[in-house]
Amino acid sequence: KFLTRAGCIVVGAQDGEEAVAAAAAAAFDLILLDIRMPRIDGVEAAERIRAGAGPSARAPMVALTADAGDEERMRAMRAGMDDFLTKPIDASRLLAVAARFTPRTNDASLA
Repeated sequence: KFLTRAGCIVVGAQDGEEAVAAAAAAAFDLILLDIRMPRIDGVEAAERIRAGAGPSARAPMVALTADAGDEERMRAMRAGMDDFLTKPIDASRLLAVAARFTPRTNDASLA
């Protein structure tokens, strides 16, 4: 909710399959993927998004996870993620990441 309050347009996905479908159908400025999503996890979703030809195939992707281990971080980066945030996610950290990866954070489309 804090992303919406910050002026971002947010498109949600219930699981990894929906995230991949959304990225294939629309251009996003930034994609946030929870590592532990149902159906397919965030790492596999990132791999599929990067391998696809959709409008968001090159969009920056950020992994969100409760597992702060190096192995999980490396797995996410190998899949094409651009950054990695551990939970709990605080608003200022997430907004800083959005500002770093998006041209204008207030108009950023985030999935």
